[in-house]
Amino acid sequence: ALAHMDHAFDVETIEDGKEPQVTEQTIANIISEWSNIPMGNLETDEAKRLMVLEDELENRVKGQDRAVRAVARAVRRARSGMRDTSRPVASFMFCGPTGVGKTELCKSLAETYFGSEKDMV
Repeated sequence: ALAHMDHAFDVETIEDGKEPQVTEQTIANIISEWSNIPMGNLETDEAKRLMVLEDELENRVKGQDRAVRAVARAVRRARSGMRDTSRPVASFMFCGPTGVGKTELCKSLAETYFGSEKDMV
């Protein structure tokens, strides 16, 4: 591990001539390279949106706390880079009787996260 980090810093020093610094981004890049899991930075507004996603969904969808938590968790996991990139962000199958909030949960997720109820397939 240290040999790999030393090599990365040597390359960086050669390129810009300055003493290298270990940053969070440097460590994230190395972990990403080793694990093949992308560790990219989330934009600040997207990170905030992900943090309040569950609360926003609960404001519109009443009585479906378990479903809201599951959907919010899946979206957060997908957007934070903790998923297999060859698979879809998430696939949800909402089952239940008429009037329990299946469609409303889909619409509220699309509006809250993507900006419009029409922005989800």
